[in-house]
Amino acid sequence: MLSSALNILYAVHDINHVKEQTATNFDKTELLYYNLGAGQETAALLGSSDGIYVAYATGAFGANPSKIAKFITSTQTQADQPKPQPYIKLIAEESVDTSTAPLKGAGSDLASLGSSVSLQGFSTMTYAGVEATARGNSGDTATGIMIVNTVEASSVYSLMFSSIAPDSAISTTANTIVSTPALGTIRIKNIAAMQTSTSLNYLIVARDSGTGPQSIYAAPLVSQKGPGYGQIADCTMISNTFATKPPTFLERTFTTPLTDPTQIDIQNTTAYTAQITVGGGAIPLAADGNISNLYVVGDSVYVVIASRYAAGTQPGTFFSQAIFAQDGHIVGWTPWARTIGSDKPMNCSTVGGTSTANYYVYDGTGMGTSFKSVEQSMWTLNQNLSVLFQYSWGVKGGTQGIFNFGQSTTGFNNEISILATTGFNNVSLGQTGQTSGDNFEVKTMTNADIVSFDDVNNSTALVALELATNGTDHWLFAGGVSGLKVLVNNLGVTKTGNFTSVTDFDAGQTWKGVGDFRYIKKLIWDQTFLYVLTPTALYQISLDANKFIENPTAELNPIKIINSSEISQGSYLLDCIIDDGFCILGTTRGMYSCTIANNKATGLTGIPIPSGLPAITQLFVTSTQTQPQRNFKTLSNLYVLNNDFSNQQARINRFSIQDGNILPFNDSITNSTTEPEGVPTSFIRFNQYTTNYFTDGSWNLASNYYLGTTQPTTTVSPSILQIFASAKNGRSSSHVTLHLLSAYVPIQFLKTVNNLLGITRESTSGACIASGNFPTRINA
Repeated sequence: MLSSALNILYAVHDINHVKEQTATNFDKTELLYYNLGAGQETAALLGSSDGIYVAYATGAFGANPSKIAKFITSTQTQADQPKPQPYIKLIAEESVDTSTAPLKGAGSDLASLGSSVSLQGFSTMTYAGVEATARGNSGDTATGIMIVNTVEASSVYSLMFSSIAPDSAISTTANTIVSTPALGTIRIKNIAAMQTSTSLNYLIVARDSGTGPQSIYAAPLVSQKGPGYGQIADCTMISNTFATKPPTFLERTFTTPLTDPTQIDIQNTTAYTAQITVGGGAIPLAADGNISNLYVVGDSVYVVIASRYAAGTQPGTFFSQAIFAQDGHIVGWTPWARTIGSDKPMNCSTVGGTSTANYYVYDGTGMGTSFKSVEQSMWTLNQNLSVLFQYSWGVKGGTQGIFNFGQSTTGFNNEISILATTGFNNVSLGQTGQTSGDNFEVKTMTNADIVSFDDVNNSTALVALELATNGTDHWLFAGGVSGLKVLVNNLGVTKTGNFTSVTDFDAGQTWKGVGDFRYIKKLIWDQTFLYVLTPTALYQISLDANKFIENPTAELNPIKIINSSEISQGSYLLDCIIDDGFCILGTTRGMYSCTIANNKATGLTGIPIPSGLPAITQLFVTSTQTQPQRNFKTLSNLYVLNNDFSNQQARINRFSIQDGNILPFNDSITNSTTEPEGVPTSFIRFNQYTTNYFTDGSWNLASNYYLGTTQPTTTVSPSILQIFASAKNGRSSSHVTLHLLSAYVPIQFLKTVNNLLGITRESTSGACIASGNFPTRINA
């Protein structure tokens, strides 16, 4: 811990709790301390399993004599004590200056070192990030991060600094994740470590040129023991290791240090830009802004912004989830999005890797309070979004669908965001966000921000909702048991031009019946057409206002694109995603892809599900683009929930989609002489039927509701199972061992209900929502 006296290092040695306190018998905490010396100032501190690392200087770090030191706790015998006494022991230290070799590469000594320094441990390695400026000679560079190693010889310890990458990987002409060329400045202000669910190691760094704003980058690390261990790796060199008896998966590693600087080049667009740029681009920070915290949970990276709303700045915690290639290495990232359900300025936060509890420190200075508070998220009724759900859960059947239309929705022009619900004969829409000045902000919701419609669908269930457009005109469609409806005015559209608030949906429009559909499962708009999915067919409808006026002058002309009988006799369609005519279907007889063009589907192809089950009940997509459900064919990951109701089993399989090619993840658990890289299999195997799956890279939440007359477990009410963020390929692929990596979310309100819709995230605040035939709970 840091004290107000920056030359004093403290460590908690013992916490003694006394059950019955008296005047002389009380709770106490024993502290050890070490005095670095008069005038010394601690600039960074890292506690790890093998010791305590401290970066300190005689005054400001970098500009004055500076050091990195390693301490351990030890004991020594004193003459006046009956037993050895604990103390903090300095075992090694090393100076850091402009001549430190790993920071200057093959060029001249650095021009200067700045005051910023950060420390991060990962596996057996320790990394130090600094602010370094290169001289102006040809070939000069500055590197902002180095490896700190402990060397022991005959019980004498020393610290050795080594390069984060070979000199050949440090460009002398362009900026990289870890370096800058002549006359440039690089600052690595925050460092975090990631081991992905595909079992590969990455170093995550917050990098800028010394003045902000920071950008976040991911560098693969050599994780195979041997030469170059812990250095930046060549992302194309991957090895899988298996045991022989039994032939199970052991580890996946990057094997070779990087030699090609284009893999980590941030200055020029290369084939590797998408995989190294976390969030796909800039964090919502002003030009001189700094993040206050950086951390990793599972497959997602989190940044915390303590600044208040200002030009270019949005407060709160934002995350980006990794997107993987078939072999397990990162090829892209989801766009930055707010999480935790709050836009308060935060000094720091944490996302639960084994629970659905989030914590953050809120700095209330200047916000009506003058103190910092620690706040926790909970599944609660009393939250900003709760104003909306009163319109759906109280009616018959409760909330039957939740649909998030974020600020990037076509027609919203980044001005508003909408959360919508469907229920028994009801559609309700609430405005969750709005533009204010230069920023998009969470809206404090009141009843004035809600538009609710009753008697939408002839007193039957509504489960589908979609907002479609032809570029100028927009239509809100709703569907369910009794068919398809559209919200239109006398011109046959919901709105012409951009929406400016939720009240644009309530300006004299009425719901009009469309066609003679029944039992609609899903509505999809794919930039051009509206698609209607029923259990037996997928239909395509071109958008034309003349079809939806009171007396239509154009025929609806729905085109039947796919009939379920074309797949196999007796099969049914369960889910579908479409991106500009590229279609993936989930059916009771497996998963299929096809191309939709000229009013027909071509190339209908079955996609094998390794170790899969027959019914594909949910297709969950993460993409480098906003609106991933309709922007996925270029670069995305597909999570496939497949079930077998007869055996009450469910599995999650993962696929990589790149330029329309769908390939299963190498989530291998066994190998053979014919498959040396392992046999692909499911990522997660459950031991119960599962109706909904949600992941944000940290939370893997599988929910179910009661089906059938018997269950293989004692769970008969709906439940939410959380698979921990530490789950890895080959280790969560059996329900025999899954219990070691998961737990049921302890939310008591599910014990008294019989239907759970699943988990949905609202994009503006980042809150997660659990809904069904009960008062909706929001985790915020």
